[in-house]
Amino acid sequence: LDSLDAVDIFFEMFEKVALECEWPEEKWPLLVQSVLTGKAQRAVAALDVRVGLEYDALRKAVLKAYGSFLEAYRRQFRQLRRQQGDSYLDLWRRQEVIFDRWIKACQVFDYLKLRDLVLLEQFKLSFPKEVEVYLNERDVSTPKRAAELADGYEVAHGGASRYPRQSEVGNWRPPVAERNIFPRPALPRGPAQAPNRPQTSSGELRCFWCHKVGHKKTQCPRLANRYGAAKPVGLVSVEQRPEEELRGYEGFISVGSLSDSSEGLSVPITILRDTGANQTLIRKGVVDLPSSSFTGQFTAVLGVGGGYDWLPIHRLYLWSGLVTGVVLVAEAPDLPFKTIDLVMGNDVAGVRVLPEVSECPVDPPETRELESEFPEVFTACVVTRAQANKRAQETQVQQEPMDLMLSDLSDSLLSQWDDSSQSAVAAVEGDPVNSVVVDQGQQGGDPLGSTGEGAESEGQVLRVGTEEVPLNRESLVRKQREDSSLKHALKLAVTVQEAKEMPKCYLLRDGVLCRKWRPPTRPADAHWATLEQVVLPQCYRKEVLRLAHESVLGGHLGSKITVDKICRHFFWPSIRKDVKRFCRCCHACQMVGKPGAAVPVAPLQPLPVEDEPFAHIMFDCVGPLPKSRRGNEYLLTIMDVATRYPEAFPLRSIKTKTIVEHLIKFFSWAGLPRSIQSDRGFNFTSRLYQQVMAELQVSPKHSSAYHPQSQGAIERFHGTLKRMIRTFVEAHPREWDEAIPFLLFAIRDAPSESLGFSSFELVFGHEVRGPLQLFKEQVVDPKQPGDVLQYVSSFRAKLQSAGEAARKHLFASKVRMKARYDRKAVVRQFDPGDVVLVLNSGPKGPLGG
Repeated sequence: LDSLDAVDIFFEMFEKVALECEWPEEKWPLLVQSVLTGKAQRAVAALDVRVGLEYDALRKAVLKAYGSFLEAYRRQFRQLRRQQGDSYLDLWRRQEVIFDRWIKACQVFDYLKLRDLVLLEQFKLSFPKEVEVYLNERDVSTPKRAAELADGYEVAHGGASRYPRQSEVGNWRPPVAERNIFPRPALPRGPAQAPNRPQTSSGELRCFWCHKVGHKKTQCPRLANRYGAAKPVGLVSVEQRPEEELRGYEGFISVGSLSDSSEGLSVPITILRDTGANQTLIRKGVVDLPSSSFTGQFTAVLGVGGGYDWLPIHRLYLWSGLVTGVVLVAEAPDLPFKTIDLVMGNDVAGVRVLPEVSECPVDPPETRELESEFPEVFTACVVTRAQANKRAQETQVQQEPMDLMLSDLSDSLLSQWDDSSQSAVAAVEGDPVNSVVVDQGQQGGDPLGSTGEGAESEGQVLRVGTEEVPLNRESLVRKQREDSSLKHALKLAVTVQEAKEMPKCYLLRDGVLCRKWRPPTRPADAHWATLEQVVLPQCYRKEVLRLAHESVLGGHLGSKITVDKICRHFFWPSIRKDVKRFCRCCHACQMVGKPGAAVPVAPLQPLPVEDEPFAHIMFDCVGPLPKSRRGNEYLLTIMDVATRYPEAFPLRSIKTKTIVEHLIKFFSWAGLPRSIQSDRGFNFTSRLYQQVMAELQVSPKHSSAYHPQSQGAIERFHGTLKRMIRTFVEAHPREWDEAIPFLLFAIRDAPSESLGFSSFELVFGHEVRGPLQLFKEQVVDPKQPGDVLQYVSSFRAKLQSAGEAARKHLFASKVRMKARYDRKAVVRQFDPGDVVLVLNSGPKGPLGG
């Protein structure tokens, strides 16, 4: 602590940490005293023992040790000026911080005290310097007290302070209050007079230097030598060369390019990797930053000097050997080295220090320009037939007017509310729904009559660029009317009564544009199979995509599952295309990737479909993982075969006793299963495990040796869970166990591709409240509670129908999976006497296959 600012920052940071950690306030003085040194420690040691145990008194004593902090705060506030490179917003923020420190130190918490503070400051301007110093030493807080002390000072010093001392007459000025602030009266002007010039009595010029006649002092020949040309001298100019300036940094310097977008014109830059920086900085002027790149946020950067600088944050696209993609950088007025354009910190590079060296480097900007011009040449690895057909379909869809399309959900998981997906698809394709919607919209009168106007409720605010959009019904209705992409949908909207008999249409419910979808084969009163989606305008779509994919409860799942999650609550034209583009552009998914699938070698033998939930479960262990701060290195994963409901427990060890304890914990709420399946690990075949299972009357089953495909569901769950863990804890690998509950929620809330329902729906019979449901409740009023008896009866019917539909969907999914799996499978039959290869199950060396 070497200055008053450092002391203020120390106490502010300590109070924030203490409040966040919920430390007892009576312990604050002891915690502060344990870290003080130097002048601050001596100031605390001089206090009384009881006074030293009071935090406010201790803080005030430390501040006084570094000078009159009240006067220092006042001077900082009055003398604060805008620095070079700062914006007026930066000046306002610093002024606000200093003003808050000033009034807090003066203990000003109401209007009267603030009035006394301003009057006292103005009153001190009328005092001489010595009287002002006299008052500052006594920490006067009211103008009346200041006047009394000033009069006492005058009496004690015999009025000497009223007038200056004899030695100060030449430099003395009257106090501000005694100065004449009125202008002098203007005197009448006479004829213009020339200034006095050195002239003789006869009118000739006379030099003031040599006293000769005929020239002035500026033309005097005696002064010509004095003001002559300067004599040349030997001068050596030493300039620091760039290579000497960057000596010692050669291994951390690389080149790259920067642009305001992935498709914009890039600028080559020089990058310095700084492992001690937590914020990436770019020199101002390197790239012409448009207003769209500014995120609207500022960051406080602390340098070696100890001062804070508020720098704007921009979103740019970076190509480099360490990182390629969208990054957030702070724009600094200047950097320590003139030849460095960007200082890359740990927020972008993470744990990577040196770029990967390539023997054949390729300039990224030119390649990306060629890729945008010739997309068919620059392919990603190998383009399969399915990808080629998919790209052709996307091109065809882009050529069609998207506002004329009502997306069909019959090919998604939602179509499995019907008994047969094939019949549902055929019915949808044979029914001209678009024409029916247009006719109904024309015959139903003006469907936009209900605007849903009312008192605008206060709620959260969604920031879209520089605009703040409230999350309420009125804002949603207004944005739907203003969105050009929803104009055709508004024209097709019908009333609520007209929409009851229509399987698929747009409707207006209390002014909110919604979309209704129901399998055409289901009757109109099948409310459990009817899906009503809120049609989102463009300003809300990005936030919904982020919640469904990037948030902690989103899980970074695939585009197909993300579409299914969003379509349960929201809809907009081209939703599939937007979700696919968003998932492809996700930086975390690109960095982590997806787990690879095993190559099939034999025809698939699907496992039987279970009817009863939690009757047959599978479990396994994952690890060792990086040791967390709590000492956990393993994961015990459990999955119900019927509902695909997952559970995971972080463990310090995988001993049989620990595993049995957590299995019993799972059985305490899920019930005892009839059978439990695991691999042939030593902890799953021990005597203790067999005894516990026999005592619980649970039949233990083991998978085939060295054949993890027999537990395919839980092994696939392992791959998904580990990829999600790597995505969320890449920067903090020792805190992976804290993210397990959030990741499990994301998996349980996502619809299973094999079942068609989420695990939450099959276990609890309804959708749990997640981020998407909360977002929907904020923009649309929540549903009113209904009758209890009706809810119980509909709940049982819905749970039974959902379970039956899930089993049918699982059976159909297994049939499709076997058909796809067996395309490259080879049927092998062995007879007695055939020569075969024996699987070597023993330990393998470092180079073992």
